[in-house]
Amino acid sequence: MWSLATKECQTWFAFISHFRAFWPRKLEFWRKDRLLAAENWAKILNLAEGQHGDVRLKLKIADAPDLLRTFLKQDATANKASQKCPEQSAAAPESLHVFTLLSKSADSSNDSILKDLQEQLSAAEKFLTEKTSYTAQREYKRCELMTRDSVNEQLEKLGARIEEKKSDKVRRSYEERLDVFNIADTLFQLFFPLTFHGPTTGKYWGALSQKMRMPELDEDDVHLYSTPVSTLKSTLWELAQDIQSFQNLMSFAGKEDRAAMELPHELVTAWLHIVFGLTYAYEVGWYNHMTKARSLLKEGMQKMVESISAQNLLDRAVMQPTEVMSLIALNLLHDDVGKYDDICDTYSLYLNSLDTDITTKAPSRTYQHRIDLVNQEMTAIKRNLSRQKNIIAMLRNRTSITDGNFMVRYGEEMPTRMRGEFGGMKRGEPRLLEDERIVRRGADDQGRFGVQFLNELETASKLSSTDMGGFRSLFLADCANLVDQREYEFRRNTEYAEDLEREITYKMEWTKDRQENAIYAFTLVTIIFLPLSAISSIFGMNTNDIRNMDFDQWLYWVVALPVTVIIIIAGLWWMDELSNATDWLVGKRWRSSKGASRSSGSSMDYDSVSRASEDVPATYRRSRYSRPTVRKYAETIEVPVASMPPPRRRRTSFYKY
Repeated sequence: MWSLATKECQTWFAFISHFRAFWPRKLEFWRKDRLLAAENWAKILNLAEGQHGDVRLKLKIADAPDLLRTFLKQDATANKASQKCPEQSAAAPESLHVFTLLSKSADSSNDSILKDLQEQLSAAEKFLTEKTSYTAQREYKRCELMTRDSVNEQLEKLGARIEEKKSDKVRRSYEERLDVFNIADTLFQLFFPLTFHGPTTGKYWGALSQKMRMPELDEDDVHLYSTPVSTLKSTLWELAQDIQSFQNLMSFAGKEDRAAMELPHELVTAWLHIVFGLTYAYEVGWYNHMTKARSLLKEGMQKMVESISAQNLLDRAVMQPTEVMSLIALNLLHDDVGKYDDICDTYSLYLNSLDTDITTKAPSRTYQHRIDLVNQEMTAIKRNLSRQKNIIAMLRNRTSITDGNFMVRYGEEMPTRMRGEFGGMKRGEPRLLEDERIVRRGADDQGRFGVQFLNELETASKLSSTDMGGFRSLFLADCANLVDQREYEFRRNTEYAEDLEREITYKMEWTKDRQENAIYAFTLVTIIFLPLSAISSIFGMNTNDIRNMDFDQWLYWVVALPVTVIIIIAGLWWMDELSNATDWLVGKRWRSSKGASRSSGSSMDYDSVSRASEDVPATYRRSRYSRPTVRKYAETIEVPVASMPPPRRRRTSFYKY
C-alpha cells in the first residue's frame, strides 16, 4: 500500500508515472468496481481534495495487451468503433513517437518538428549508404521505396484474390501476412507518426511489401526471399510486444513532459537495425540485425520509462499492522538478553565444557546423564523452532493470497495445515523456456510481479518496489532465515552431543575392559596358587617326625600334585570355564603348529601391510586360510574359492583368553 499526495498527481500521467517500476506490465486502477482512466481522473482529484479526504484505489495487474488490426475496410471499422464507444474514441490519447522528441521546445510546431526529423533521417540514410559494408549498401539500395498506404492497398488486393481462390491454406497464409502488417504498423508508430514519409521509412515499407508477396497466388513468380512469414511474424512480435504497454504509459504525457524527455541513442540505433534487417534478403543477415534491435529497443524504452520520474515508490509505502507485527516478531526471535550469551552460544559452550571434562578427566556415568539432559532440552527447543517455522510460513503464505490465487515462493514448503485447505497443491518448479535463437519471457515476467530475478547481491538485499508483500514480506523472510539458522545450529549441537556420548561410552568400555583384564589375572593366580597353598599347608603339618616315616619326599609330591590338579579342574568346572580353558589350550597348540607350516607361504593379510599384528585386536584379526582354485573345463577359467574357516565357538563367559 502506498500513500500519494494530490499535489504530486495533478495529471493522470503524473499519477501513473509513480508506478513506472511495474513496466512492462499493464496496470489497472479501480475504485468501487469502476475502472479509472484519464478522462475521469479529475473527479478523483476533486474527491481527494474535498471533505472526505483520502481516496483508496485498488491496483490490478491486467493481461498483456494484444495488437489490434487497423487496416482493410478502415472506414467501416472506424464507423462501427465510433458508434459503439464514442467517448473512448474521442478521449484516445495520441501515441508517443520517440523521434519527434528531437525538438526540446514545448512550443515547437508540428512542421518544425517534422523538418528537424527529416534532417536527422537524411543524415542517418547517408550513414547507411556510405559508412556500412558493401553488402549492406547493396541490399539497402536494391530495396524499392513504398509507403504505408501502398502496402495497405497491396494487402487489400491480395484479399480480393484470396476470396476468389477459396483455399483454406492460402487464407491462413494471408492472415499471417495481416498479422505481420499489424506488428510492423505498431512498430512504425513507436518511431514516427502514422502519415510520416521520409528517408529510411520508404525502405521500411518497401522491404515489408516484398515479404508480403504470396507465391501461392502467382505460381510463375519466382522470389529470392526465403524467409518464412511465420518466422518473420515471431521475430517482429518479439520486437513489438512491449510497445503497447509503453504507449499506455507514455502517450498520456503532455507537451511539457515530452519536451523534458530525452531520446536514448539506443532507440536510434534500433531503428537502423530494423531497417537493415528487413532489407536483407537472406536469413542470417536479417536475424542478426533483428536480435540487436530487440535488445536495443528494450533498453531504450526502459531508459525512457525510468526517466519520467525521480521518485521511488518505496518512499510512499505505508506501514500496515502486518508489517508492524512482522517487525515485532523479528525482534522477539533475535532473543536478545543483554550481556548474556545467546541460546545457541549457551548450549555450544556447555557442550565444549563437557568435551573438555570427558577428555581430561576419568570416565564416569555422570557424563552420560548430563548428555541425556542436554539432549532432552535441545529436543524441546527444536520442537518450538519447528512450531515457529510453521507459523512464519503460514503468515507468509497468508499474506501472499491475492484474488484467490495462492502463491508459494520457490524454496519454501507449504505448511501441513494449509495443504488440505488449498487442495494439496504442489509447488511447481521454475522453468526457463529457451529457443535456439529467441529467449522468450515467461509468465512470471509478463503477468505476475511477485518474482524478481535479481543478479546483484546489493540489489537482492533490498526490497523491490514491485513486491506485493511489501515490508512484511521482507521482515517475515528475515524471521524465516533466523529460525532456519537457529534450527541448523541446534542440529549441529545435537550431532555434537551424540559424538560426546559415543566418546564417553568408548572410554568407559575401554576402562572396563582394562579392569576386567586385571581382575582376570588375579583370578587365575587365585585359582592356581590357592589350592597349592592349601595342600602345602595340610601336608606340611608336623604330625610325625620325618625321621620316623617309612617313605621319602616323593610321597608328598605324588599326593599333592594330583590333588592340586583335581581342585583346579573342579574350580574351573564350578565357574563354567572348563570348556573355554580347553578350547584355549587346544586352539593355541593348533595355531602354533599351523603357523610353523605357513611361515614359508605367499598368503598375506592386507591389514598387516599398514600396521603390526600386535596393534590389531584379537577379535578383529583376519584368519588366514588357503584359497584353492576350481577349474572349469568348459571355459578354462580359474576361479578362486575361499574355504571359510570353521566357526568359532561362542563364548559363554565374560572373560577372555
